[in-house]
Amino acid sequence: MSAQLALKVDDSTAVLIKIIDEPITVWSAVHRWIEDGLKHEHALISAADVFDRILRQHMTLWAIYDYGTLVGAFVTQVESGSRGRALNVISLGGENMEDWLAPLIESLVEYGRTNRCAYIFEMGRKGWLRVLERHGWVEGPRTMIKVI
Repeated sequence: MSAQLALKVDDSTAVLIKIIDEPITVWSAVHRWIEDGLKHEHALISAADVFDRILRQHMTLWAIYDYGTLVGAFVTQVESGSRGRALNVISLGGENMEDWLAPLIESLVEYGRTNRCAYIFEMGRKGWLRVLERHGWVEGPRTMIKVI
């Protein structure tokens, strides 16, 4: 299942985005990014829940490297239904996102196509829409939340 995409973004950045086959090897370095992403979305799952699902191969952990330095991570899950498949970005975080967002999106598109997905979706704060619109994303259904 190992996949990777390496892209040269500019003269100062070489980005490698790859699926982590042995998540235990990087989890201690990336779990804070995953947890931070989950906290902002009123997620019902924690980073520990996500890690368990990664280990059981229900979710996929990806790492983002810039010139060999770990700078970000994200988790995906392929969702299936009678109407098709979609790639869900569960959580995403890291440093210097502007250096790796475009290659990350290309990796998601490639992985989604390989897995016969019709869509990629990501729940995020309003600011994410502004960022992702520059890369061809559109706003989908809104999620309303009432704390009880």
